[in-house]
Amino acid sequence: AITSSDQNLQQPCPAFYQRQVEYETELRVAYVFGEVAAVSQQPEDDNPDLIDKRYVDMVRAPFHSRELIRQARSVACTTNLNVFTADVLVDRSGQFWWIDVNPDGLFCAADSLDGHLLATVGNEFSRKAAAR
Repeated sequence: AITSSDQNLQQPCPAFYQRQVEYETELRVAYVFGEVAAVSQQPEDDNPDLIDKRYVDMVRAPFHSRELIRQARSVACTTNLNVFTADVLVDRSGQFWWIDVNPDGLFCAADSLDGHLLATVGNEFSRKAAAR
């Protein structure tokens, strides 16, 4: 049961709105101590009426781009983060749109079948640990 003191603690949740980006490719980017790995993810069934694609089966494949690496390193420098994942959209012109940066990771659920993201994360953490 909610008490009156519980109701006094309730605050409205902030809402953030962003304009919708028309995109060709959705990327999951992992940044680990300067190394960058990315996978593209496309829904297996590309239903144009689907708004929330988080819970559909995705086809994932490694994605390579020097510009994406440069931008990821810039984000790391600006945010002072050593490890993060990010959701990035790529529009028809090839422009990257950084949708969010997740400082807590979330590598495994969005990885490609060959483990591209997890291998990069594991290798960099192992390298850092060995250097200590």
